[in-house]
Amino acid sequence: MNDLEKWQIPVAEIDIKGRSITGLYKGAKRIKTFVGDKKIDIVHCQAAGPAIMGGILKRMHWTQGEKWIYHDHGINSLTYKWLPICLNSLDLTITNSDYELIKLKSNGVKDSKIVRIHNGIDPNDYSLKDDVKREWQIEIRKEFGFQDDTYVIGYIGRLSPEKGCDLILPAFIEVLKKVSNIKLLIVGDGILRTSMQEDVKSGNLSEKVIFTGFRSDIPKVLSCLDSLILPSYIETFSLTTIQAMGAGIPVIASDTGGNPEQIIPHFNGYLFETGNYLDLSQKILNMIDDCNAKKMGSNGKMLVAQYLNTNRMVNDIEFYYKKNA
Repeated sequence: MNDLEKWQIPVAEIDIKGRSITGLYKGAKRIKTFVGDKKIDIVHCQAAGPAIMGGILKRMHWTQGEKWIYHDHGINSLTYKWLPICLNSLDLTITNSDYELIKLKSNGVKDSKIVRIHNGIDPNDYSLKDDVKREWQIEIRKEFGFQDDTYVIGYIGRLSPEKGCDLILPAFIEVLKKVSNIKLLIVGDGILRTSMQEDVKSGNLSEKVIFTGFRSDIPKVLSCLDSLILPSYIETFSLTTIQAMGAGIPVIASDTGGNPEQIIPHFNGYLFETGNYLDLSQKILNMIDDCNAKKMGSNGKMLVAQYLNTNRMVNDIEFYYKKNA
């Protein structure tokens, strides 16, 4: 919010959390008043709720010339059945992957009402100078007791079912059967953390698996990883993957959603069959043995620098802002 205010972008401090029909209607009226008072040109919705409210205003002819743009980051399966009705009333929907674009179109969103703009990050936040990366690497590896020659696999994200967390430990156990000098760093929190920690304890894996909880220093954490895994069952276009790529870390991801739009096998990582922990373990072993693993990390870094970055993403969004002005 501070960044928005710095750029003199009005912030609507109104409650729009109501999920009932009455709540959505009341939220729509509050937004209508705010837009009118502030003379807003574009309303950019980041969630389905405000998009529905925009659809209500458009259908009721209560808009005042402002453009409504919804930025889709993935919705639940039920919402696909009815949200497109609202989206076709808005001026534009931006989605972050071809996978999501196809899914929304197949559920009724008109071609003229939707575009795909891939996510991006600021490469400068993750692409470190060699001396800084080495300094951070030493610091983080010391914090967790990793030796210099220890191979470190990382998972960064919510510890929840849709993220494929149930695959992580079984895959790692398979890897341990063939590689001993290896550690697993699990970064994040969620409803599965307790059960995963119990599984680690009962499996006598406490010396091999480290849970960090939530961390805000992700660039520093990435500096100590040799590879990152993303075992999600559902994924539109992962920012964590792009962050790892920006840090020069090869990624092993499930072949679901927008992951194949990010990971090109043998170029910047590997894809494994979604839900198959044995395939995940094999891809980890392949990565450990692959003499081109560092090259894959460099390729990912190049992809972020040249395409998956915020400058390109913002320019693309600005283009459609102006087109809808």
